[in-house]
Amino acid sequence: MNRPKPTTLRRPSAAKSSGHPPPGDFIALGSKSQGVEPKAPAVLLKPAASGIPADRKREASSTLPSSSGLSTLTKRPKLSTTPPVSALSRLADVAAVDKRAISPSIKEPSVVPIEVSPALLLDEIEASESEGNDDRIEGLLCGAVKQLKMNRAKPDTTLYLSLMFLAKIKPNVFATEGIIEALCSLLRRDASINFKAKGNSLVSVLACNLLMAAYEEDENWPEIFVKVYIEDSLGERIWVDSSPCKNFVDNIQTAFGTKMPPKSMLLQADTGRTAGDLSAGSSPHPSTPDEDDSQTELLIAEEKLSPEDEGQVMPRYEELSESVEDYVLDVLRDQLNRRQPMDNVSRNLLRLLTATCGYKEARLMAVQRLEMWLQNPKLTRPAQDLLMSLCMNCNTHGADDMEVISNLIKIRLKPKVLLNHYMLCVRELLNAHRDNLGTMVKLVIFNELSNARNPNNMQVLHTVLQHSPEQAPKFLAMVFQDLLTNKDDYLRASRALLREIIKQTKHEINFQSFCFVKEAGIAWDKGEKKNLEVLRSFQNQIAAIQRDAVWWLHTVVPTISKVSAKDYIHCLHKVLFTEQPETYYKWDNWPPESDRNFFLRLCSEVPLLEDTLMRILVIGLSRDLPLGPADAMELADHLVKRAAGVHSDDLEVLRVERIQLIDAVLNLCTYHHPENIQLPAVAAFNPQKIGLAAWDGYPTLKMLMEMVMTNNYTYPPCTI
Repeated sequence: MNRPKPTTLRRPSAAKSSGHPPPGDFIALGSKSQGVEPKAPAVLLKPAASGIPADRKREASSTLPSSSGLSTLTKRPKLSTTPPVSALSRLADVAAVDKRAISPSIKEPSVVPIEVSPALLLDEIEASESEGNDDRIEGLLCGAVKQLKMNRAKPDTTLYLSLMFLAKIKPNVFATEGIIEALCSLLRRDASINFKAKGNSLVSVLACNLLMAAYEEDENWPEIFVKVYIEDSLGERIWVDSSPCKNFVDNIQTAFGTKMPPKSMLLQADTGRTAGDLSAGSSPHPSTPDEDDSQTELLIAEEKLSPEDEGQVMPRYEELSESVEDYVLDVLRDQLNRRQPMDNVSRNLLRLLTATCGYKEARLMAVQRLEMWLQNPKLTRPAQDLLMSLCMNCNTHGADDMEVISNLIKIRLKPKVLLNHYMLCVRELLNAHRDNLGTMVKLVIFNELSNARNPNNMQVLHTVLQHSPEQAPKFLAMVFQDLLTNKDDYLRASRALLREIIKQTKHEINFQSFCFVKEAGIAWDKGEKKNLEVLRSFQNQIAAIQRDAVWWLHTVVPTISKVSAKDYIHCLHKVLFTEQPETYYKWDNWPPESDRNFFLRLCSEVPLLEDTLMRILVIGLSRDLPLGPADAMELADHLVKRAAGVHSDDLEVLRVERIQLIDAVLNLCTYHHPENIQLPAVAAFNPQKIGLAAWDGYPTLKMLMEMVMTNNYTYPPCTI
C-alpha cells in the first residue's frame, strides 16, 4: 500500500516504502570537520562530542555537504522503476521477503553485534554498503542497539540521532530478522534496572519508531510485535501508554479487532502524561533525569507531526489472526486463572483486557469477574474502562455475546457514579448491534421476575426506553406475550410488573407502540374523528387475532387433544368476545369495575374477516366438531351484526369474495335427519320451494337470501 508523500520522504529502493519519519526532525550532518551552523539555539540541544550539529526545524536535504562521504545517505532520491544497485538496497530487498519469517518467540538477538563509536556508525555503514557486506551492516545496527540497551538511563545522543536519520532515508535496513529481534529486546523489561534507579524511556520510544518506519507500508507484521506488546501491557507499560508510540501501538492493536472507546470515555486518559511517565499500574516507573526529560520533550512532544506525516493505521495481522488470537487468549487465561487474592489483580491486566475486547472469548472471560473488579476501590477506574470497551465490542449477537449480556444484566452497582457510568455503557451496548435491544429487554424482564432480582432493572429499562423510544416498547410487548403464553402462570406477576414499569417510566414509554389504545377509544366515544390510526390499527389486530384463533380451534385443537363439547364451544366464544363479561375478569379481578364494559367493547367491536366467518360456518358443518349448525348460524349472524355496527367511512368491517360462503349458509339451513333412521329419497334442494320463513330467526341472512331468490340464482352443489 503506497500513499502519496513528498519526494524527499520516499524510499530509494523498489521495496515497499514507509516514509514515516520518527518523532522530531533531527538530522546528523556529518563528521567533526563540517562547519554547518545550526539554526536552532544551542541551548535546546547540546551538540555531541563528535561535533554533529542538530536542528529542530526541517531543512532540505540539499543543505548537507557533499564532502561528508555519505553521498548515498544524505538525500532520499525519487522512486524510479529501476532500483539503485547498492548493498543497502540489496539488504532492504532481502528484508522485505525475510521479515515475515521472523521467529514468533521472544528471544535475544541472534546476530553478533559489531560495536563502533557512535560518531563513526554512519561512515561504517556506508563503507559496508560500498563493499556489499550486508552481514556487517546488520551487525553494526545490532551493535548500536546493544549500546542503547547498555545505556538505557542516558543513551548517547549521537547514536540515537544517527539511527533516526538512517530510519528516514533507509527504513528497510531495519526490517531484517536479527535487527527486529534486537529492537524488540529494547521493548522488553530490563530486569537489571532497579526501580529506584534512574531510567529513560527514550530508548523504548526510539525502538518503536524505528520499527514503525521499517514496517509502515507492510500489511503483514510479525507476531513478535504482539508478544512484546502483551509483555509491556502486563508490565510497566513503558511504551504501550506513551503518546509518541501511539501510531505503532495502534497498528499492533488492529490484531485484536477491538473498537477502542474514545479518550473522552476513558477514565484513565491522562493528557498531561509525558513519554517517561507510567500510567497508574502495579508499580512505579523509574524516574528520569531532568536533562533526559528535556531531550525527550525536544525530540518528541514539542515537534508535532502534521496530519499528512502521521503514520497510517490499517489491519496488520489478517494472515496471522488465528495464531495471534490463540496466543493472546492463552495469556489472558493464564493470568486470570492464577490463584491470587482479589486485591492483587493487576490494573494493567484490566487494561489489556480493555484492548483485547475484540475477541468474544476475552469479553466472556472479563464479564464473569467484572462485578468484583468494579466493587474493588483499587480497580474501579480500569474496570469502568473495561466495561465500556466490553459493551462497545459486543457486536456479534452470537451465543457468547448473549451470555455476556446476560452477565451484564446481573451486575449490581450501588454508588451513583458507577451506576451512571453503567447506564452510559448500556447505551453503547445497544448501539453495538441492532439485535442487542431485544435481548436486553428480554433478559431484564426475566431477571426482574426471577428470585435473583437486580434492583437496577428499572433504571436499565428507563435507559433502554430513552435510547429507543419506538422499538423498545414493541420488544417489551413481545416479552409480555411470551410470558402470557408460557406454561407457567405469569399473569399476576406480569400485571404487577407492568404497573411498576408504567410508574417508573411513564414519561419515557410510548404506550401506543406497546398496546395502549384507551385514550384513542375514549376520543372515539366522544365523537372525535382525528388521529384514529392507533385505534384502527388495534381493531385490525384484534380481527387478525380472532381469525388465527378460530383457525387454531378448527385445525389444530382436534388433532392434539380431546376437548369436551362444552369447553370447545366456550373457547370459541371467548376468543370472539361473545362470552359472558364476567368470564374475562373473574379470575384476577381486572380491569377495574369502572373500565370493564369499556374494555370489553373496545376489544369486541372490531371488523369481521372473511376467513373468520367462513371457518365458523365450516365448523358448524363438520360432524366431528361440537358446534352444531344452528349454533354456528346464530354465532355468524351475531358477528355480522356486531361488525356492521362498527362500520365507518375509514374502516372496512366485512368483505366477502368467495361464493362458497353462500353454499355453507344454505347447507347449514338443510334439515339433517337422525342417522339411525332411513327416509325415502326426496327431491333435490330448492331454495325457492323452502320459502323465506326458514330464515325468520336470522334477519341479516334473510335479507341476503331475498336478494338471491329475487335474481333466481341457481347455486352449484356445495364443495366444502
